[in-house]
Amino acid sequence: MDTAKERVEQELKELSEKITKLASFLYGNKFLEADLSCEMRYQMEEQFRLMCGYASCLQRRLKLWGKTSADLERECANAKIGCVM
Repeated sequence: MDTAKERVEQELKELSEKITKLASFLYGNKFLEADLSCEMRYQMEEQFRLMCGYASCLQRRLKLWGKTSADLERECANAKIGCVM
């Protein structure tokens, strides 16, 4: 069975592939030539933005994996932000 970390890694991999495909469409000629309403174009760009944000969240989670509570508290103190542990 996959570990939670492996599932997050797989999810990030799949999401990254989808982001790449959507970016290719949005920033290529097909998007400009497509018969899409202004609202549909906006929603696709919004989808791209949110997918990128989600990928960033998954990357941050993977970066945290394996760190102890003490490590995280020290990083929060160094960054001068309040963390609830």
